[in-house]
Amino acid sequence: MLRKMTGTMVVLAILAGAALATDKGEKDNGRKVTGLIKKVDPSGKEIILSVKTKDKPDMDQRVKIGPESKLILSAKDKKPLIGQDIFTCPKLKEGVRATVLFDEEKRAAEIRLDDLSGKDDRK
Repeated sequence: MLRKMTGTMVVLAILAGAALATDKGEKDNGRKVTGLIKKVDPSGKEIILSVKTKDKPDMDQRVKIGPESKLILSAKDKKPLIGQDIFTCPKLKEGVRATVLFDEEKRAAEIRLDDLSGKDDRK
């Protein structure tokens, strides 16, 4: 009886560990990058960001825009731009700070533009 209980406990512990590892992997799928937009290329369906890292002063990061990519401007805007419609946004231009969350296929899942309007007035 004791052997069966011990065996059952070991199996349950292994299954619980596997389930926790799977949950952790799902939460950490996306990678987040923040930088200044260096170039917007609608024909190539990509955006190039200038990203500062600890190792290198400036590094170019190519961001591919897929059909499911979303551009979120602020909480005021109810509907994000999706796919190719992202390039119609007038706020998507060079010099704007953007945060990009990548999906598992290394395309942009979500792009958030920093709203810097009005911050210069506060100085």
